[in-house]
Amino acid sequence: MADVRPFRGLRHNQSLIAHPGDVLCPPYDVISREEQSRLYGLSPYNIVRLEFGQESPEDTPSNNRYTRASALFQEWLNKDVLVPEKQPAFYLLRQDYSCDGRRRARRGLVACVRLEEWDKRIIRPHEKTAQKPKADRLELMLACHTNFSPVMALYEDTGHDVSALLDEAERGVPVVQAEASGEKYTVWAITKSPLIRRLRLAFSPKPIYIADGHHRYETALNYRDRMRAAQKSWDEGAAFNFVMMTLIAFDDPGLLALPYHRLLRGCNIQRLEEHTARLFAVEEASISTVEDFAGAPEQKRPKAYEMGVYGLRGDMLMGLRVRSKSMLEDLMPRERSSAWRSLGPAIFNEAILKPVLGMDAEEAEKKGHLAFTHDAHEGLTLVKRGEWQLAFLLPPVPLSLLKQVADNGETLPPKSTYFYPKLPTGLVINHLVGKL
Repeated sequence: MADVRPFRGLRHNQSLIAHPGDVLCPPYDVISREEQSRLYGLSPYNIVRLEFGQESPEDTPSNNRYTRASALFQEWLNKDVLVPEKQPAFYLLRQDYSCDGRRRARRGLVACVRLEEWDKRIIRPHEKTAQKPKADRLELMLACHTNFSPVMALYEDTGHDVSALLDEAERGVPVVQAEASGEKYTVWAITKSPLIRRLRLAFSPKPIYIADGHHRYETALNYRDRMRAAQKSWDEGAAFNFVMMTLIAFDDPGLLALPYHRLLRGCNIQRLEEHTARLFAVEEASISTVEDFAGAPEQKRPKAYEMGVYGLRGDMLMGLRVRSKSMLEDLMPRERSSAWRSLGPAIFNEAILKPVLGMDAEEAEKKGHLAFTHDAHEGLTLVKRGEWQLAFLLPPVPLSLLKQVADNGETLPPKSTYFYPKLPTGLVINHLVGKL
């Protein structure tokens, strides 16, 4: 099913860099302006200049962050700041990090994966996308013809056939070792033909599930279609028919899918309280319950609460426990599966947001009534400061149900999952030229 191929990745010339971690950055969608400035100061070769360059009040259609990224990217290629692998390779990434006071490790295979339309069911999404981020990413791709950051994707490895091959690769000598923001990255280039063939064969029958990077994937589809339309003929092996992904097994012990929490303002509190009381038993919860929502790596619903809410009754965290399953079901779309209807982001949207504010998440966010945070403590703090009226703390989406939703061809509301940690940008780059 999946066409997974090695590629000649671009990597930073390590002879020019004292600390390899100084040239990395997070994906564009989690970089604040403050973080952007900090990354600029780390190194003149930090990849943020290409992935998410700074804007200027003097920007014009011919001089903006996209055109500057294109010019700088070409300069780095000409000056060997970025150098291509001598031969096609898969890249094994081991990411060591801390969460909940524990050290963890997650492995992923960086590869080029053939772009497929959603309806083929070879690549399976689980989340809706918005137009603005896709327009931004397409501008950058058209300017640079490159994947700077990979899509994070998942696959089933029930027989551990892929895991065994990655174990073999991990016994080799790393080509990159870097540390940044408390995380350690180790990269191996897999160039031996027998191992490459076995990896391609192992992935060929597997569907691939998008975890993080739905906008990047759909942007790559749009870019591919533009490249095809611009050419009289094109080859199936052309690089623009593929997108760079980091493929991670569902059962990888270091894979964490944490929740996104919801922040609301502009609510009629009395109306909200009356509405929630009909559906839920609203109980005072110990403030320590926040910890259950803050991490919950075991991916269980904290203490059987559907969600927590702060700001409803003063300085108390309230737990919402289902009182009327029938009334809750009446609010959920009938055409959706039981898996979809059981998940926190769906329950929040259908049973709280729409009835109370009279609008869906996209409209509420656009009008400034809704925002998201993956940090439960930050959510409470923003309410205490008066910046937001309410914080709804959601439990994580279990990976088994996420897979079930994707297998059903359904999508969850935006910001349903926060895969932690984010993949770094800049360890390997995919230049979309030539053939694979």
